[in-house]
Amino acid sequence: MLLISCSTTQKMGNKSADTGSNSVYPAWYSSSSEFTSTDSTYTAFGLAVGSDSTEALDKSIEKAKTNFEQHLSARLESIRTSASDELGANSSVSTSRFIFALRNAEATLSESVMISSGIANHNGELSSYRGFASVTITREDLI
Repeated sequence: MLLISCSTTQKMGNKSADTGSNSVYPAWYSSSSEFTSTDSTYTAFGLAVGSDSTEALDKSIEKAKTNFEQHLSARLESIRTSASDELGANSSVSTSRFIFALRNAEATLSESVMISSGIANHNGELSSYRGFASVTITREDLI
């Protein structure tokens, strides 16, 4: 979904929203994917609307964290399922104890993400604010 506004922006985070274009998205925000990864980092993005800049930013941070958790959960389950298929249904990766330990590790990792960027822009047409956020975890922190 593309939203366009001619209003000014109010900086709320550590990176500038000035992209040099008419995009409503900050330069660091991925409007095409809720999750991206590089060789060294994993990043999830969130977009939310609020009645003021604080609410919009807080909601977008929570959305980014939720997107991270959902992507991490899906990726870990895919790896576990592949390992189970390769090792057989009676392997330890298929036991409830392993799955429970994996979910606990997943929750710990989700708490370790850092807010890497955040901004809220005023949308004058709707008298609301649009919040953008990204959360990041490094590969080192995953290990």
